[in-house]
Amino acid sequence: MKNLQRVKTIITKVSLVAFFTLMSGCGSWNFYAVESKISISEHQAKSAEIIKTDAYTRNVSKIHRIAVRAPDGCVNETASQSKGEAKSLQGVVLESNCGHEMAILERSLAKARYTVISWKVLESRAKKRKLAAIDIAKEMKADILLQINSMERLTTGSGADLRWEYHFYKSDKDRSIKEPAKVNKKIKQQIIKHAHKSEALNDMPMTSVNLNVTATDVNTGEAVWFYECTLAEKTEDNSVETTSFSACKKNVCKPWMPRVKKSRTEELSSGTSYETTRSAFEDGQRAKHNKLIKELVADMIKNFKNG
Repeated sequence: MKNLQRVKTIITKVSLVAFFTLMSGCGSWNFYAVESKISISEHQAKSAEIIKTDAYTRNVSKIHRIAVRAPDGCVNETASQSKGEAKSLQGVVLESNCGHEMAILERSLAKARYTVISWKVLESRAKKRKLAAIDIAKEMKADILLQINSMERLTTGSGADLRWEYHFYKSDKDRSIKEPAKVNKKIKQQIIKHAHKSEALNDMPMTSVNLNVTATDVNTGEAVWFYECTLAEKTEDNSVETTSFSACKKNVCKPWMPRVKKSRTEELSSGTSYETTRSAFEDGQRAKHNKLIKELVADMIKNFKNG
């Protein structure tokens, strides 16, 4: 019994030593906050790449009736992705549901005083009769078959166009922001690295669309006019601010995110808030894309009509 009591006493003393050692270690942590401001240079639209043939130049004034054709089907990789220039935000616009975007195109052509043979009519008749689209277009007395090779919603990278500003502050384990802090170079580099990994700054999509079109003379089968252009949004508020926190000890830092135990109600509320925010963001992106698609289609038709 005495031996058991002695063992318990030793365990208690060891536990107390470990506890005070741990507390001493905790006390040596320094907490910092960094306010990061990232400025984004305004993106400009790329100049449209247009190729005209002599046949097009000779006959452009005689073009009145246009048959429109959507892409052949789904593709796994777009031209911009294969070049490493951009990643697809919603996939290829026309690969799953052509209706909305093709309606924009057809309305714009009609507004420009062209007679339009709808892509749905062309597709339906070609499938039913097992003929090529150009054969159906010729039967329907079209002058031009306007092939939409791709119409993409894109997220363009903005890495080269970013400017960063940092302000460092002292903080605590509860992530309160206190007075400005002076930090050495080694700590500063680590804190900035944590800031760069912040979700708010890591994924900053610049909304853009790409349109690639080929016009084919129905009577000769010659591709006579080519258009490709990427149009990106112009940013009105071209800066984003965020705050991140780090805990440092002996010139070694780690991101600091204290764990707070939430009730079931708070967790459900947080999830609902996230889904609402995500939905609002996606709706905003779709609205931007639709606006850019309309502008890009208008530019394409203007260039096609004016020769």
